[in-house]
Amino acid sequence: MIEPIVLVFIALVTIVIGAFSIIAGLGGGILTSSVLIIFFNIPVKTVTSSVLISITVPAFIGSIAAFKRKEVDVKLAVLTELPVAIGAFLGAKTSVIIPEIVIHLLFTILTMFLGWMMLFRGYRGKNEISDFWKWAGKIPPVVRMGAKDVEYNISLTVLTVLGLVIGFVSSLLGIGGGWIKTPLLIGGFGVPAVVATGTAMPMLVVTALVGGLTYLTNGLADLQLSGAVAVGLGLGAVFGNYLKPKLKGTHITMALGVILIATSILFIFRVFITS
Repeated sequence: MIEPIVLVFIALVTIVIGAFSIIAGLGGGILTSSVLIIFFNIPVKTVTSSVLISITVPAFIGSIAAFKRKEVDVKLAVLTELPVAIGAFLGAKTSVIIPEIVIHLLFTILTMFLGWMMLFRGYRGKNEISDFWKWAGKIPPVVRMGAKDVEYNISLTVLTVLGLVIGFVSSLLGIGGGWIKTPLLIGGFGVPAVVATGTAMPMLVVTALVGGLTYLTNGLADLQLSGAVAVGLGLGAVFGNYLKPKLKGTHITMALGVILIATSILFIFRVFITS
């Protein structure tokens, strides 16, 4: 049982997290999970299950704002989220048999890699695609998509495979999926940062609901913790949606990179120093 005063403090901290995460298209799960595990010493599996449920609130708020600003590629969201939802269900089911140290290591490695990729891309100020992703993007069938007057080609084969992996890993870690989806949409498919972060929001709602409800039926979630985090992230999302239109795409990309790298460093500290 978490003390009421601690829950209040958690809600206040997650207001700040919610604002930054909405700007970066993350939904809030990745930073919230890090803070709760490292600074509040809450068990990993309690955090993952509880946070995954709560991030539906900021994701829903972010989705409404993104649709109003026409930053959502609906076709891309639907085609990505179908395999992601399946992966999320499998990840939530699998989490009960995987050791926590494995979950920590997966989290650390992936966040560090994606963080450096986004930071470098934002620093260069270009949305160039590597030779590998150019090759992967040509695997048939290929569909032309677009939003905000920008078009890009998407390989449905690659998108489906990545969706399954993203959903599985994100649900396993209890962080919703925006932390992987957004960097991959930007770096792998050349989707503009504003569109990638906007499209990630409605996808987060689906992924979080599928994974969160699966955790809930297994009795792993702390509903009081979920409630405190949902309130904080929800208020932060409102503030983040106010700030986001004032930022450039390169700023959003770099912010995403900084957040991911900072989170991976915190987890390195947690796994290798404090344990």
